[in-house]
Amino acid sequence: MAGLIKARTEAEMMSVNRDDAGQLAAAASAANVERFVLLSSQTAAQPQLSDYAKSKHAGEEAVKAAYKGKLAIIRAPAVFGPGDKATKPFFDFIAKGRLPVAGGARWKDRKMAMVFVNDLVNDTIEKAITGSYDNKVVMPCTVSALTWEAFASNAGQALGIAVKPMPIPLPLIKSIAAVTSVSSRLFGVGHLTLGKLKEFLYEDWSSQDVIQNATPFVEALRITGASYKKE
Repeated sequence: MAGLIKARTEAEMMSVNRDDAGQLAAAASAANVERFVLLSSQTAAQPQLSDYAKSKHAGEEAVKAAYKGKLAIIRAPAVFGPGDKATKPFFDFIAKGRLPVAGGARWKDRKMAMVFVNDLVNDTIEKAITGSYDNKVVMPCTVSALTWEAFASNAGQALGIAVKPMPIPLPLIKSIAAVTSVSSRLFGVGHLTLGKLKEFLYEDWSSQDVIQNATPFVEALRITGASYKKE
């Protein structure tokens, strides 16, 4: 489950997400471990988008090459839940009634799957560890194909306020991402790099692998939002 979500260079990202994953798989294979569960990322399906996506795809290939037993690969979509630092900025904006979105002519058409962390954990225990996902690549999700407008609407219901999407013009957000890319490489500071922006701009991150008995999406958003208020 461990991995890097950001690094200064592609080499740093690969050293953990590819090389370390492969070494763990090789060790498991040598020890005759019956089953290996790799928590990957949905972005691995589009490795050309970013260093992160490329490293997660490479990690999957390294594990498949090194491990000879029963293998389950979980390509988690956008994960959210209490304590998650990556999604906290979104919830901070949502609490003020705004949801920043990368703009562009077709921003309303973009779709994404999302998974509540509790649902991901339970599904991993109930399906992956028990063998139901053996030799499969799955993308377990709480909600399968969410537009940004639907996300804003559901978030508003969860918090009891009106939330409006706030599309940011592409030239502006690309300029911000370019600066962040430099600061990330030099100082390890910043998350919205040009690679991460390409992930946000990808049109279809949907999934059909909806988790059975998942937490109602609005309730999951309410739990997450309430946790950030306590912080």
